[in-house]
Amino acid sequence: MEIPSCTYKKVQKYAFNYLSTHEPYSDSVVESSDVTVNQNTPFSFSNDGIYLFFTDYEKYEPSSYDDGNPFIEIPKSVYK
Repeated sequence: MEIPSCTYKKVQKYAFNYLSTHEPYSDSVVESSDVTVNQNTPFSFSNDGIYLFFTDYEKYEPSSYDDGNPFIEIPKSVYK
């Protein structure tokens, strides 16, 4: 099943809005292009949506390898 591009855009917009307004990510996420969401973005299901994992440590400073991958939860209502 192929996911429509508009679904990725909705999730990307939500992720950008969250990351650009929450510490510690807000210093390094200033443009929507700073957040990539596509078929290759790692995720897992949660009870209320999905968790997106971001593996680009340099982009999301001050996260480091020791902190694990930055992640956020995307509610089902965003992409359903």
